[in-house]
Amino acid sequence: MSKCQAPSLFKPYVLTEMEESDIIGYYTLSNHSVNIDTLPKKVAEGLPYGQVPATLLGRLAVDQNHQGKGLGKALLFNALKLSYEGAEDIASHSVIVRAKKEDTRGFYLHYGFQAFPETEDRLYLPVKTIQELV
Repeated sequence: MSKCQAPSLFKPYVLTEMEESDIIGYYTLSNHSVNIDTLPKKVAEGLPYGQVPATLLGRLAVDQNHQGKGLGKALLFNALKLSYEGAEDIASHSVIVRAKKEDTRGFYLHYGFQAFPETEDRLYLPVKTIQELV
């Protein structure tokens, strides 16, 4: 018997210049879930069940020709604002990112993301923290 899996659905958000259609940055958001056993004990305390709804922020990127202009931060804060606004509707606990490169990881850590105890490249930012940022 094969294992059935739902398709991975995400919504892309694209940044372009006003007069041109060239993409200069983008990110994706999708529903996700986190096993509470992977969260720090302090964060997992009081959570009612094994899988906690979350929002996955994927593929945030800025074109190389446009880096260093604050567009990464602008895209991140836009993603966090949208995630926060939708958190109540989907009961999202946090925003999750995967940061495989050290500079990418530093970018997210700078804005308050925290590493999961077992994996350095998987980071989360609780919705309660996002409320203070946006």
